[in-house]
Amino acid sequence: ERVGAPPAAATPAATPATTPATPAAEPAPAKPAYEGTETLGKYAIKVQAVNARDDGRIEVVTQLTNTSQGPVYLTSGALMVSVEDADGLSQRTGQFVRGSGEPPLLFDSTPVVALQSTARVRYLFRWPKGAPLPAKVTFSDGARTVEFTGG
Repeated sequence: ERVGAPPAAATPAATPATTPATPAAEPAPAKPAYEGTETLGKYAIKVQAVNARDDGRIEVVTQLTNTSQGPVYLTSGALMVSVEDADGLSQRTGQFVRGSGEPPLLFDSTPVVALQSTARVRYLFRWPKGAPLPAKVTFSDGARTVEFTGG
């Protein structure tokens, strides 16, 4: 070999045929807790959020859409809401407060939800600080119920 001469060319190795890389399927994002809308009596109910509060309570932020043939008067106790923890223990209330604002305020008079309109209200429950949010939120209108599961 000569000094300074380029090295002898090696025989190229066979390369397997390549196909364009198919991107790996991304896992579907987890569904948010308490998802969906359920119909109960005069309402289409959607749990917008369940939040821990700094005052030792949780709030169930709810959208109530009037699906009846006329106006609906939201009266305390007409629609009952229960929250249940992972141990199966529950609390129940029919008292709701305004959907926004702090501190939580009651309505000055009976709120009216017009036909096909949506009201946003909150239901408050005492809840241990740092405890997991409810495993289940149940709405009842007499003997009829709908459930939203969290997780």
